[in-house]
Amino acid sequence: MNALNTLPQLTEGPGLRCLEGVCVLDFTTSVAGPYGTLLLADLGAEVIKVEKRTGGDDTRSWGPPFLDGESLWFLSMNRNKQSMTVDLTRAEGRSIAHQLVRQADVVVLSTTQRVQEKLGLDYATLKAIHPALIHVSVTGFGLQGERADLPCYDLIAEGYSAVMHLTGEPGRPAQKIGTPRPTC
Repeated sequence: MNALNTLPQLTEGPGLRCLEGVCVLDFTTSVAGPYGTLLLADLGAEVIKVEKRTGGDDTRSWGPPFLDGESLWFLSMNRNKQSMTVDLTRAEGRSIAHQLVRQADVVVLSTTQRVQEKLGLDYATLKAIHPALIHVSVTGFGLQGERADLPCYDLIAEGYSAVMHLTGEPGRPAQKIGTPRPTC
């Protein structure tokens, strides 16, 4: 017996619509950026997730758990979004992205400044295309400074912050912080 089949079916309600009419282009991947744009979508914004042509968002392959072949990591971070793929490494793909930018209100990225410039998605380039655009960068170390070109995931942030010294056992190496689990 599949437990999912025993859950009650809820009818869709109107939800929160305070960002209705706002168009967001989501060029993010993994968790931090997609979670931020998920909140915007939940508040009524139209969020268009632009994924890389090969493989899409990194979380599409994260699992288990999978449901009907879909990663629950991906599904949980990208509900209420439309999705498309574009090859931003090609001039044609960048042209498509720039056409989308002309119609958007907000662009959200999770890449370093160097990568944004290479793909034509940096603030200066997009501001020239759409002066009123809101440009958001979700990065581990910011867009300027000695670590600006470094990627960052949770394990890296845990190491830099020294929070890992709070985990594990006395006299043994630090451990990655575990996922919180409810206790019954």
